Amino acid sequence: METVENNKKVVITKKAPTAAQIARAKSRRDHVLRQMRKEKRFMLLSAVVAGGAIFIWIVAIATDWWYFTEGVGHSGLWRSCFVQNSGGGGEEICKYHKLFPSREELKRSAELDQHVLDYRRTQLTFALLSLFLMLLAILAAFYTFKNGRYVYKRLASGLFFITAATTLVTMEAVITCLRYELENFPAVTMRDTPTEDTPTVGTPPGDSSRYAYSFYLGWFVFATYLWNGCVFLMYSRKKKWVIDEGE
Repeated sequence: METVENNKKVVITKKAPTAAQIARAKSRRDHVLRQMRKEKRFMLLSAVVAGGAIFIWIVAIATDWWYFTEGVGHSGLWRSCFVQNSGGGGEEICKYHKLFPSREELKRSAELDQHVLDYRRTQLTFALLSLFLMLLAILAAFYTFKNGRYVYKRLASGLFFITAATTLVTMEAVITCLRYELENFPAVTMRDTPTEDTPTVGTPPGDSSRYAYSFYLGWFVFATYLWNGCVFLMYSRKKKWVIDEGE
């Protein structure tokens, strides 16, 4: 290398790396490569679990077991099921929720309550929105294995966090709806056959109402996507140098 200083040419000779330096550099490179492979395997495992959680979420929102009252009936996001003549193994009758009744129906029917309707609309809206975001998050997650740049990992992480947030809104809407029914309709019974003249909102008094398996499946999905958001964010750090191993 040549430089000019005070009209004099100065030649600077760059020393060649020693064998020890080359060995240390190769050792560091091999360590980084092993670490990157471990990270990819761990992210792949997390992404596969998140993909399976999509089917769990579909099962949760499609079933009628978000909460139940023993011997009376159970309810989901789409419909409620009631036992007629529950004292001796009566017939179970299911009825879909009316989400958009007319004003006349709201005034005439004792089974319809505006707050309960709002809660149920919120549940379904965010449940379906969560399903759509789950698909986007999974696509973004698997794309990171094709293009390992840190920006795509952060994109996948953000989608995982947003999906977890919309899932949480669904869960909170279910909790709030059940609490509202218990507090405001303590004397309404669900034992009779639901008709236009028979109230079907609310639950019987007491501590007989419990959350069912669909509710807990929902919490599992929320935890899965929150975990994946943390994993992809943790492994999205920007590398100081590039290795031709997909990074």
